[in-house]
Amino acid sequence: MPMFGIVTLPLILFFPLIIKKLPASHLIIIGMVFGVIGYGMRLFAGVNMTLLVVSYLISGISQLPISYLVAVMVIHCMDYSEWKTGKRVEGVFGSV
Repeated sequence: MPMFGIVTLPLILFFPLIIKKLPASHLIIIGMVFGVIGYGMRLFAGVNMTLLVVSYLISGISQLPISYLVAVMVIHCMDYSEWKTGKRVEGVFGSV
């Protein structure tokens, strides 16, 4: 079943287009909502294979923004920190 999550990987190609319209934080929140829906569907799926496949697809979609945009969020934090303090502290953010 987890292999059905691999089908969602080509959606990464559309992230640059989507990120022009929505900030990374909103995409991560949308991913979390899809995650709640996908994992919630598994609770009620039982042995229904169709519902299990759909829930794994939705769960796979939900993990993409979180996995690939967390680094962007860290970079935004570094830029904000430099703007506020005037000091670059990439090492601190990288170690955290």
